[in-house]
Amino acid sequence: MKEKAGRTIEEINPTSDIENQLGYNKGDIVTVKVREQKEVWWVTVVYMGVEGRGNQEDNRKLFEAMLKIKEKVGRDKWVIMGDMNGHIGLMEERVNRNGEMLLDFAEMSGCRIKNWELENPATWRDRNNESAIDYILVNESVDRQGCRIWKNEDVDISDHSMIGITCGKHREENKAKKVIWKEKWDVKNANWIEYCRGMENTMPGDTEGIGSTVSEWEQGIKNVIRQEAKKAIGTKKFKIGKTRLKGWWDKEVGQAIRDRKKENRKQRSVAK
Repeated sequence: MKEKAGRTIEEINPTSDIENQLGYNKGDIVTVKVREQKEVWWVTVVYMGVEGRGNQEDNRKLFEAMLKIKEKVGRDKWVIMGDMNGHIGLMEERVNRNGEMLLDFAEMSGCRIKNWELENPATWRDRNNESAIDYILVNESVDRQGCRIWKNEDVDISDHSMIGITCGKHREENKAKKVIWKEKWDVKNANWIEYCRGMENTMPGDTEGIGSTVSEWEQGIKNVIRQEAKKAIGTKKFKIGKTRLKGWWDKEVGQAIRDRKKENRKQRSVAK
């Protein structure tokens, strides 16, 4: 347990029998309990294996472990997030087995899948493919605070988009943040053939004598790549410092989503 400035953070380990079942040390599921003044937050980060028979049983055990965590959470606030490799019909795709288990878990635990509120629910992109496989769920104690999910696609460190939630007074603070414009590579409109030709013609001659040390040589290589990228790829501007919350969410949209989830449950029941 760690304590700092009136805040305590405690990692909640599964019981020994769950630990043996899940291979906990592989990092499939991690839960921390944060206590600050009168509020207690539980945060669970989970990774589900990809669709397939080999991972199906392990994923089922992970959902069972989260149901056990729910018993400990009680009326405290609980946020669940992670790459769950499941399709629940967000993008009109077929609901797969991981998605079925996620929907069943949400129903049994009373947690709400916040991804339904995203205008564009895609959280993973690779080449010409995109999908919704990363999720955030909250229990009723969190949802009562009017928390909203957000997505940041400007983080270029993964093929997954960053998603998170903002609650209570912090939402207003984030809205008031100054908007700053930055640039990133415009890869969607890039001329890759021109870029490859430029690199072929430039690299052999321009890498000689760039620097006497490894760090100087590395920086010189980066400069050559950056110059060719500016010619063939180009950049585009994007905003930072402001949480982009959607103003279109209302009770009517919420009811439509609940109706859709109800029909999904009927469909899964018939399939079973």
